Amino acid sequence: MANKKKGLLDFLSGKKSEEGKKIFETWYNSMPETDHPELEASEETLKDELAKIKSKGIVPLKQDERSSVGVYWRAAAVALLVVSAGILLYVKRDIFSKEQIKYTEHYVPKGKLLQLSLSDGSQVWLNSDTKFRYPEEFGSGVREVYLEGEAFFDVSKDASRPFRILSGGKLTTTVLGTSFNVKAYGNDEFNEVAVITGKVSVVHTTADNRSSEVLLQPGQKAVLIKAQDMLSKEAFSDVDHYTSWRDGKLIFEDAPVDEVISSLERYYNIEIKLSSKNLEACRVTATFDPMPLEKVMYLLCFTLNAEYMHTGKKYAITGAGCNPNHP
Repeated sequence: MANKKKGLLDFLSGKKSEEGKKIFETWYNSMPETDHPELEASEETLKDELAKIKSKGIVPLKQDERSSVGVYWRAAAVALLVVSAGILLYVKRDIFSKEQIKYTEHYVPKGKLLQLSLSDGSQVWLNSDTKFRYPEEFGSGVREVYLEGEAFFDVSKDASRPFRILSGGKLTTTVLGTSFNVKAYGNDEFNEVAVITGKVSVVHTTADNRSSEVLLQPGQKAVLIKAQDMLSKEAFSDVDHYTSWRDGKLIFEDAPVDEVISSLERYYNIEIKLSSKNLEACRVTATFDPMPLEKVMYLLCFTLNAEYMHTGKKYAITGAGCNPNHP
């Protein structure tokens, strides 16, 4: 019996065959996380899980692969029921212990930008005041990273390993290979995922754990309205709006002035205060090419019908501003 168990373990762990490992991992990863057998699960629970394999007759491989491994898969399912149910625990430990993932985390301070190359060849540009956590080496499963802030992704295609970004605590963006921008700053009213090339899935999880999904194509974006805890899909035409920040160019089109100020604060590492509600009611259409801060402040104040003064990195804007009823 011991030899049978060891042989089956070697098969499913990939020690003797990558096909066995693929079978096990595909079956295991196909289950919702809540259905995964725990390492300390009872023997009865494990037997139930193994019975599901046999009853469903799952062969989780492509059609052209099935003939070569179908016999092994059926044999494995039967053998798993015959030998100790605890073998699933050993297989799970053996397979996943080989992929102890080490993470690297970067924080990009205000006034800085950073470009990264990930282990799969994907390129990531991080905007100011952004935290990004990612594996030093991706494993054989989902390529998963974590984002707080703004980043532009150019993801290398890999159909067997989807690329997933968890951002803002509520958005999960999944792709196979594409380019897109994710903006998920904690203090912004909106979070956005804008697709430049390829296709993207964005899933929003609400405070009461309800989920909604939007599928995006180039020229579409998902917008999370935080105050309403609601996700919507919109079209956009100005690609530069989501890509030009990588080169220090800031573009705003009929944007609320607080959005403009937040971007300038991050990009120039400064603090800006408005003196009145009339100023807060303004909207801004402007393009700021890479230029000195003083020139940017002059152009912004010209747009707002205002003026500014500063002490060190603290700027105060005063002036007539805009009529809140007619921005």
